Amino acid sequence: MKKILEISRIMKRLIIHPQDPSTTFLSSIYRNLDDITVITSGITKQNLQKYIAEADQILMMGHGSPNGLFGVGQFHNEDPYVIDETMG
Repeated sequence: MKKILEISRIMKRLIIHPQDPSTTFLSSIYRNLDDITVITSGITKQNLQKYIAEADQILMMGHGSPNGLFGVGQFHNEDPYVIDETMG
């Protein structure tokens, strides 16, 4: 009998969830997921792009607009968005 080796790779998930008391409840969506990285504040867009490139799945939680995901004053940039058209 031939044995088949099955390799299961765990999906790398990136959660971008800027700190905001009005969206804290959203953490229940990803609380029990495996292999997650949660970014809430404190990095540059350039560093965030590296995390995005390495992720298999990305969840963006919080307030947004047609122009992007808000992260006002929480990330190292001057504009109000942590995710926007510059993330290309």
